[in-house]
Amino acid sequence: MFERARRCLLAMLVPVLMAAAPAPVMVLDPVVLPAADGQRELLVRVTAPMVPHGRLPVILFSHGAGLSRAQYAPLVEYWAREGFVVLQPDHEDGVVDGFPPAVPPSDELWRTRILDLKRLAHGLSAIETAAPALHGHLDAGRLLAVGHSFGGHTVAALMGAKVWNARLGRFESFAEPSIKGALLLSPPGAGGASGANLSEGFRARGGFLTVDWSALRGPIVTIVGSADDNKAMSPKAPEWHADLYRGSIAPDQCLITLTGARHYLGGIVDPRRSGVEDADPARLAAVRNISLALFRSALAGTPLIEGSFAPLGTPGVVECR
Repeated sequence: MFERARRCLLAMLVPVLMAAAPAPVMVLDPVVLPAADGQRELLVRVTAPMVPHGRLPVILFSHGAGLSRAQYAPLVEYWAREGFVVLQPDHEDGVVDGFPPAVPPSDELWRTRILDLKRLAHGLSAIETAAPALHGHLDAGRLLAVGHSFGGHTVAALMGAKVWNARLGRFESFAEPSIKGALLLSPPGAGGASGANLSEGFRARGGFLTVDWSALRGPIVTIVGSADDNKAMSPKAPEWHADLYRGSIAPDQCLITLTGARHYLGGIVDPRRSGVEDADPARLAAVRNISLALFRSALAGTPLIEGSFAPLGTPGVVECR
């Protein structure tokens, strides 16, 4: 009798457990793009639905300083389960499993980061060649970009922000019209006149944070944490991270401030690897939901509206224009 009851219970539980299990994803790492046209070899982590169907939208992801292509699984794998292909290049400053890059980053690291993403935006065929399982599945007409921290600066440049190039003595444009929309996670703010907005220790190497936002275009969603108060970069933090939204006039933008969140916004980098101090499932869920709302709006060509991002499911403030 007991055995029969146990089998009946298992029979009822299996469908429930199967329904609750997340969809499997395919991770190809590293996909290697060889050095070419004066650019270095590029290692890329590719995450996609396990069984891709048709042509899929592509997300270009720029990691933060001291991180790498190996991080951000809580976001990247979620997006893959939702039908996106995510390309995560290792920038020159990529730190994999605690090991610093074999070759020290160049003096224009900020610039090479932007060129890494532009190379991917125009090189999806090379990704398909290196990853045959995705042949014919990458849709160059549906490109999105996401950047965390330093990566937020990288992605903003693709959306039209002009960056001061001290070597050239002028602002340089890297606008990439093929990008349909961008998500900026805890991006750096403006350097200010003579680096006035930067901490004394960061001022000498933060010249790239002199940015002209006059040509910035949306749709862009910026997510910041109200407790992201790292004064090592700016004495104006945490409000400093919202500079792009506050200081630009581009329409079709939203700023979302998550109450109590710090630089990793509740755990966008796996807290088991990084020891993130503000890991919070509700905040992570909010970032996931916000990102999907942005992606769908950007790909459909519809304007961003505050209602698309509410309710957050966690304390926060949504502003759009």
